[in-house]
Amino acid sequence: MQASLNKTLPLIAIAVISASLFMAPFCGFLFKCGCSWLWTTAADHCNIHHAMPPHCPWCSYGYVGYFLPLVGFVVGQSLTGVLLLRSTGNLLLSILATLLCFFAVGLLMGVVTVTLVNYPFFIFS
Repeated sequence: MQASLNKTLPLIAIAVISASLFMAPFCGFLFKCGCSWLWTTAADHCNIHHAMPPHCPWCSYGYVGYFLPLVGFVVGQSLTGVLLLRSTGNLLLSILATLLCFFAVGLLMGVVTVTLVNYPFFIFS
């Protein structure tokens, strides 16, 4: 039990850190809203600050709009890493999968978001 927990906690930590670091620029990529890296402008240039819509679907819903995608990233990434760790026992492969799964989880959440709120822009549209 302890050995399993010692290998699972780093995967969850990696998911939390990567989701926290990359969610804002990925939001800008998905929705063309202006969100950027946390250490540059973050949401300073997000279209949520414009008087006229459209407004970023994640930023415009306040804490709920921020935390639901963040939780989605963390859960999706962690679940992928933990399931791969349990099936292969390879921690390095599980860490890599946890990191790379960010993009697949983000695309899925972006599709769901655009569908639910009818936001007019998505990736290349």
